[in-house]
Amino acid sequence: MAAEQQRMKQEGQMAAEQEHLQQKVQAAAEAQMAEEQQRLQQEAQAAAKHGWQKSTSTSSRRHRRKHGWQRSSEPAAGGTGGGL
Repeated sequence: MAAEQQRMKQEGQMAAEQEHLQQKVQAAAEAQMAEEQQRLQQEAQAAAKHGWQKSTSTSSRRHRRKHGWQRSSEPAAGGTGGGL
């Protein structure tokens, strides 16, 4: 009987320990996500500061038109890459 109680006590401790570890992992994951979100937000703010927030499709279209790449007959030599 005492052995059975001992075993149950140990199992209970192990379960509690596991739960504790799981909470730690969860907290760490949330902290990491918050960190990642903050980093992405900072990147977005930096991009906005540099005026990159303009919808890329229109700016690239404008860019292409500026260089006269709209003519399909024109060879794309030196035109690829957009000079970025």
